[in-house]
Amino acid sequence: RHRWPECQEHRTGSARSEGYYPISRHEKARYLQPCPAPCPDPDAPDTQGPNRVLSQQCSEQWRLLSAISSAALPDNDLLKLNQLQ
Repeated sequence: RHRWPECQEHRTGSARSEGYYPISRHEKARYLQPCPAPCPDPDAPDTQGPNRVLSQQCSEQWRLLSAISSAALPDNDLLKLNQLQ
């Protein structure tokens, strides 16, 4: 196993069994990437909008199918409702 020479030694041998303990900013900085995370491009196309619409359509389809299978509504009315959409 590879051991990091600058790592903190744990009394129990494992960080998991130590519980919560604060880590200094200096120690955190060693493991963080030197460059910050890239900011989102304002000119990039919006991909979340179409996904939300597809999700809503899928849930609506499941709702209609469950209504048909449970016969909560008369079949004729439900088919008319589906054709109107």
